[in-house]
Amino acid sequence: MPLGEGGAINLTDAPPAGGTITYLASTPELDGYAVVTAQLTVTLPFSTPALSLTNNKSVFSYAEPVRFTATLGDTWTNRKVEIWSDPAGADQGARLLGSGTVNDYHLYSVPLTLTRNTVVTVKFAGDTRFAPRSVTSTVGTKVAASTAITKHYKTAKIGSTAYQYVEVLHVHELTG
Repeated sequence: MPLGEGGAINLTDAPPAGGTITYLASTPELDGYAVVTAQLTVTLPFSTPALSLTNNKSVFSYAEPVRFTATLGDTWTNRKVEIWSDPAGADQGARLLGSGTVNDYHLYSVPLTLTRNTVVTVKFAGDTRFAPRSVTSTVGTKVAASTAITKHYKTAKIGSTAYQYVEVLHVHELTG
């Protein structure tokens, strides 16, 4: 390769992947001249893939089966995603709901029966041209509750409206 102005080497390259690339250049040994070697390290950025997950900020009934669908945009070689759930509370950790390759429409879905407020995460591990990425959806769970008077100790009227007196023994707070 001929040297450019001032002895510079001009290099045109289109690397097939992101990450760190090292270029080495050296001169041959010529009549009394020492070999010269130079090294240049370049870090090329990875592209960020489009990634989304349905149901963010939605609220569902207790024990309702809900389908979560991930959409993965264009990537180079890897088309696989993982979907994880992490229920509220310290007694359960995150668990893998499913992993697989997105279909021809860029979609991958898994079902989840909700019994708590939950953070659902889709993860893409990346490939040689696209960076890893994850997206979360936070969903709530509502509990159906009703009250009825089953025992009362006194009945009274105020005008034409009848009232029943009850004793409240203990109140439980329900949370999702």
